[in-house]
Amino acid sequence: MKTLSLFLVTLGIFGCLSFDAFDTNTKNSMRTFNPNDYTKEWKVIDSLERKGLPKSALEKVEELYAQAKTDGNAVQQVKAVIYTAKYKEVLSEDGKVAAIRVFEEEMESVDFPVKNILQSYTAELYQQYLDRNYWRFRDRSNMASDAVSEDIKTWTVEQFIDKTNTLYIASLENDDLKRSESLDFKAILTEGKESEGLRPTLYDVLGHRALAHFMNERSYLTEPAYKFYLDDPSVFSDAQNFARETYEAKDETSQKFQTLQLFQELTLPHLYDDEKDALLDVDLKRLQFMYDNAVVDGKADLYLRALDNLYENNKSSALAAEVLYQKARFYQTKGQSYQPNPENKDKDALKTAHTLLTTAIKNYPDSYGAKQSQALLNQIEQKSLRFETEQVNLPERPFLALVNYRNVEEAYFKLVKLDEGEREKLNEMNAKQQLAFLRKAKATENWAVSLPNEGDFNNHSTEVKIDALPLGTYALVVSADNKYASEHLTSYSIIAVSNIGYWSRKNNEDKTEFVVFNRDTGEPMQGVQAEFFGRDYDRILRKNKIRTLGSGLTDKNGFVTANPATDRGFQVRFTKAQDALYFGDGYSNYSYDRPKNKLQMTYFFLDRAIYRPGQTVYFKVILLEKDENRVPTIL
Repeated sequence: MKTLSLFLVTLGIFGCLSFDAFDTNTKNSMRTFNPNDYTKEWKVIDSLERKGLPKSALEKVEELYAQAKTDGNAVQQVKAVIYTAKYKEVLSEDGKVAAIRVFEEEMESVDFPVKNILQSYTAELYQQYLDRNYWRFRDRSNMASDAVSEDIKTWTVEQFIDKTNTLYIASLENDDLKRSESLDFKAILTEGKESEGLRPTLYDVLGHRALAHFMNERSYLTEPAYKFYLDDPSVFSDAQNFARETYEAKDETSQKFQTLQLFQELTLPHLYDDEKDALLDVDLKRLQFMYDNAVVDGKADLYLRALDNLYENNKSSALAAEVLYQKARFYQTKGQSYQPNPENKDKDALKTAHTLLTTAIKNYPDSYGAKQSQALLNQIEQKSLRFETEQVNLPERPFLALVNYRNVEEAYFKLVKLDEGEREKLNEMNAKQQLAFLRKAKATENWAVSLPNEGDFNNHSTEVKIDALPLGTYALVVSADNKYASEHLTSYSIIAVSNIGYWSRKNNEDKTEFVVFNRDTGEPMQGVQAEFFGRDYDRILRKNKIRTLGSGLTDKNGFVTANPATDRGFQVRFTKAQDALYFGDGYSNYSYDRPKNKLQMTYFFLDRAIYRPGQTVYFKVILLEKDENRVPTIL
C-alpha cells in the first residue's frame, strides 16, 4: 500500500501514551497553514545548486528561512531547515554530524508543527548514523555517569537508541497533529500512487514513521530484564476492541510493547471516520505484525479469522483487494515450504492463494491490491523445468533422468551425439551460445514426455526412462517447448556412455595415481591408455590450446601414475579401443614442502575488543607447542 511519507529519507524511554478518545468533530476544526510555497525563491536556490554553488545556495536558504519564520509558514520553515542541513553536510568535514546539529539547534527555537516534524526527521538521522557506524560503537559500554556527551561520536549504542526512541515519541505529543491535514504539507511529502486517504492527517504521517522504526527490532538491541511477549490473543481483535484494550509490561522500553501502543494510538482516531481507508491500512499492518511476532497458540487461525472479518466489513472498498492479497501471501508462504507428507498438509496452499489473488484482480481490477496480487500471481504461475542424470552411464542399457518441474505439462527431450571437437567448442561458449548450438544441432533422437499435472502449483518430480545408447559422448537437452526456444525453461547435460570408471589419489611420493576399473563389475581394467594434457590460453586466437604432457597404460591391477612433464595442473583422458572417458577434471603433481620442526605459539585472550579510559583489562595467555605433524599440546 503506497502512502504519503516525509521526503527526507536521509534521515529514549517510551512512556505510556494517552488513550483519550479522539474528537469526532475534528474535521470541523482542522487547522490551516500558510500555503505560500515561495516558488520564485526556490527556483533561485535550485539554480545555484545545479551550478555547483552550495555555499551561495545555503545563503539564499537562510534568507528564505528567516522570511518563512516571519510569515509563520510552517511548511516552508521545515523545507528550509532540510536544505540548510543538506548544504552544511556538503560543506562540512563531518557532514552527517553537521546535518544532525542543524536539526537539533532548530528544534530548540520552533513550536508546533515545525518542532514535531523536525523531531521525526532528527530521529531518523540518528538511527541512520547508528546503522552506518554501528561497527564503531558496538563494543562500547555505558559509563556510570548519566551525563550524555554533546559529541555523538563518543556515544554508545544504547544512547543512540534512547535518543531516537525519545524523539520519535516526542514528535507525536501534540493533539493538534490530528487536526492538521497532511496535504497542507505536500511541499515536504512524497506522494505515492494509490495513497489517497491513507494518511489524512499529519499525525498519521508522523505516527507511521515512528511505527516503522519501532517495528524494526534491530539485531543489536539489548534484551530487557523482563522481556515483553505479544501473548494476548486480543492483539488480533477488531479495531474497536483492540484500540481500547489495556496492555501492561514490566519493561515499557520494549520495542514490541512500544509498537503495540503505537498501533493503538494510530487506530483510535479513525474508528469513526466516514472513509475507512486509513483505518483499514493500519489494521492490515497491525495484523501482519502480530502474526509475525505474537506468541499465541493458534495464531494462524486468529490471523486468518481477523482477515476474513476485515474483508467482510470492507467488501465495497478497493482496499479489500489488499486484504485478499495479504491472505494469499499467508498461503503462498505455506505453499513454498510444502514437502510431500502422508496427510497432504499444505499441499493445496498455493492453489488457495491462487484463488484469492484471481478474486482480488477480478473484483477490484484498478486497485493497488490488484497490482500486488498480479505480481504474486505471476510468481505462483511461474514455470520451472530442470533434470538430473548420471554423468556416466553403461552402454546398451537404459538409464533414468530425474525431472523436476513446476507448472509444466510436457517435457521435450533431444539427444545430440558429440565428437571431441564439438565438445571443445561447447567449452569455449557461454550459456546462451551453448543452447543456440544445441538447438541447431542434428538430433540422434527426439521425444516428448507428459508430466503428471495436479494443478496445485507445487514443485514435482518424476523419473523418465532414457533408452539404451552406444559408447560415446552426448548432450541431453530438455525443454518445456518443442522449439527449445525458452532459455529459462531449457537446460542440457553432457553425459558419457562408457564402461570405464576410475578413482584418483596421491601416493607416498606426492604423485597423482589413478586406478581404473570396469564400471559394471568393479574389476580392474588392464591396458587402458591414460593421456595427460594441459591447456594454454592463446591470447591471439582467444581460445585454449591443448598440448599433450605425457601418457601411460594401466597395469594388471588397473593402476597408472600420472607422468606429465610439468608440476602444473593437468587433465586426463582414458581410452580402450572405442571406449573413451574424459571429464575435464583438473589434477596436479605439485608437492608442498612441509616443515618438520616443532612450533611454539602464544595466544592472548582479552575480555573485550576495545577498552575505554578507566576500564580494567582482563586477559589470559595460553602457550602451545605443535609437533612435526602439527598436533598441538598445551605447554
